[in-house]
Formats: sequence, structure tokens, C-alpha cells
Amino acid sequence: EQTTLSGGPSLWPAMAFGLGNHGDGSADPICQPGDRIDVAYTLEVDEYRGEETLRLNVKDFAPSPRAG
Repeated sequence: EQTTLSGGPSLWPAMAFGLGNHGDGSADPICQPGDRIDVAYTLEVDEYRGEETLRLNVKDFAPSPRAG
């Protein structure tokens, strides 16, 4: 799943493999667009057609207890 995450004024392209419905098999997603979440990720170089960009590879995420 490709998405964009924001942190303050920055926007980051991100990929999350194998986390559809957060991997729990339920039909209801655990968050909606605009929700605050905590994310565990690795930073990777994405090379496409000779162009290199930085991308977040999302390993896990959860609703943020600081939401609101």
C-alpha cells in the first residue's frame, strides 16, 4: 500500500507491505485518513527510472495515544 505521511511541515512517501487492515483480518481499518498514528519505519532509497528518492518503509503502526 502506497501512501504519504506527514510529520510537522514535511510530507514523506511511504510504503506498507503486508499491513492491509493492519494484518488482523478484520474488515474495519484501525484508522482513517487524517488520524494521528505512531509509525515504526525504516528509511530507504527508492530508485525508479534512474531517479533516487527517500521513502519510509512502514513496519508497523497504531493509533496515537496523543490523538486529538
